[in-house]
Amino acid sequence: MHVHGTFRTDDTEALLQAAVEGLGIVHLASWLVNDMIACSRLVSLFPEASPPLPKEQAAIHAVRLPGRSHATKAKLFAAHLKHAFGDPAYWDRV
Repeated sequence: MHVHGTFRTDDTEALLQAAVEGLGIVHLASWLVNDMIACSRLVSLFPEASPPLPKEQAAIHAVRLPGRSHATKAKLFAAHLKHAFGDPAYWDRV
């Protein structure tokens, strides 16, 4: 298939839809495209270039300012996110 034409946008949903419709290649975060890859509406061009993150490198980072929030509450919230999204996060399990 020959690629031609121009399509520009800074809207990730529009980019994702354009890729699903066959308009071209996109570089988007895994959490945006993994469902489409899993159902074969998109394919990963370089799957070997994105190895799974080691367990010690979380896909989500919770950041807090010292003195602006309680450390215990921040830790509980981070634990909630980890439980809710999984380890690794569900969108990184293709």
